[in-house]
Amino acid sequence: LQVLMQERHGLGLTAMTLAIDLGTKDETDDTSGYAHLLEHMLLFGAGAAGDSDARLAELRGHGVETNAHTDHDLMTFEVSCPAAEGGWALEQMRQTVFSGRLDPGRLEDEKRIIGEEILQLRNDPDHLGRMLLMEQLFAGHPYGRPVFGDGSSIRAATVAGLQAFCAPRLVPDRCALAIFGDFTLAEMEKDVRRAWGTLSRGTVPASDVPAAGRLE
Repeated sequence: LQVLMQERHGLGLTAMTLAIDLGTKDETDDTSGYAHLLEHMLLFGAGAAGDSDARLAELRGHGVETNAHTDHDLMTFEVSCPAAEGGWALEQMRQTVFSGRLDPGRLEDEKRIIGEEILQLRNDPDHLGRMLLMEQLFAGHPYGRPVFGDGSSIRAATVAGLQAFCAPRLVPDRCALAIFGDFTLAEMEKDVRRAWGTLSRGTVPASDVPAAGRLE
């Protein structure tokens, strides 16, 4: 895990971003949309179905704001919190991403949510135009696939399939953690080693993303 830290005192806040080398580029026709689906599962509660509301209330009780994004190259998780909650928030981020739990009930909920998002986005001329442009520019290449998927792969997704997709890719060696805010470097390094030091490095597979053709 690559860790980058910068002290910045004065606001009393700490911000963290975890960037993972995982995105649409890693998908196939059969797994189209899996990276975005996985992001939803992790961000909104990968544990037992129904625990998302309690988890969100706990985060808010600690003053924590969190979000996540997926694009063609990266999946990112973002946290902002009061400086005093930095160590706690760091532990929560690790649990969110690396808990290893994917609940089948939660999966069905997120599949329905993403299905509705796909329909809404296809009715948005700006989004639809960008998607069609990418399809034309990168025809036959992973960059030509929409980040949200085409819907059919999402509907067929299973917990076992998602785990097989993410297992070789969701490992610390493919991650960078940036922490910025009101803390001392020595204390934050201790927090990072305590919260994240027990993770297994994993084995990073060789990249199988083909080179894109020239965009004449």
